[in-house]
Amino acid sequence: MAEPHSKLDLSEPRVAVHVAAAHEAGARILPWAGCTPHLANEVADHLVEASLSGIESHGIMRVLQYAEQMQQGYMRAQAGAMTICIGGGNRATWRQIMDMSGQPD
Repeated sequence: MAEPHSKLDLSEPRVAVHVAAAHEAGARILPWAGCTPHLANEVADHLVEASLSGIESHGIMRVLQYAEQMQQGYMRAQAGAMTICIGGGNRATWRQIMDMSGQPD
């Protein structure tokens, strides 16, 4: 099996974790920081997908950082996503925005 490439500088040997175990860990940790189980599951989905896509720096390794930032109020544990339309007609641009800031609305 080929050695995976990473832009991370790892000083310890890599550890292989089954996808389901990584997802379950994320989905179980985030509710302790205040996420609903549904949102924790969604975040874990995206983190695992990033890891599997080779974007490890934005993957499941972030789950503890996110939990800590939620507990500190830097990120909102009850955040949500919305889709907005910028412009109109044939030149409309749709963007999905996820509000994770701790700033008031």
